[in-house]
Amino acid sequence: MAFVTYILVIGYHMGQVSSFTPEVLGKTGSRGLVMLVLEVLALKVGFYLLDGPRNSFLDFTCWSGYKYVGITLCCLSRVFLGQVTGTPPLRPSAQYISASSILI
Repeated sequence: MAFVTYILVIGYHMGQVSSFTPEVLGKTGSRGLVMLVLEVLALKVGFYLLDGPRNSFLDFTCWSGYKYVGITLCCLSRVFLGQVTGTPPLRPSAQYISASSILI
């Protein structure tokens, strides 16, 4: 649910800056899904190499999905507060880093 909200917030922001096209939603969703899969695979490999507890694929997917809550909150604050302060929007890679650091 947070993942879909993230995609919609990015689409809303792109509409505000008059650069929205329907492909933005697809590209954002694809990029986010690829990042999620890569993160889950890295977690699985890391837990295997460190002989950690055996967790299911869905557990890792759920844990990795929590980052989209932070990313969405960062995007929303940047969209609405950025208009007030005049700051430019964050790039998606910076959003991943900032949201991950907030949630850790």
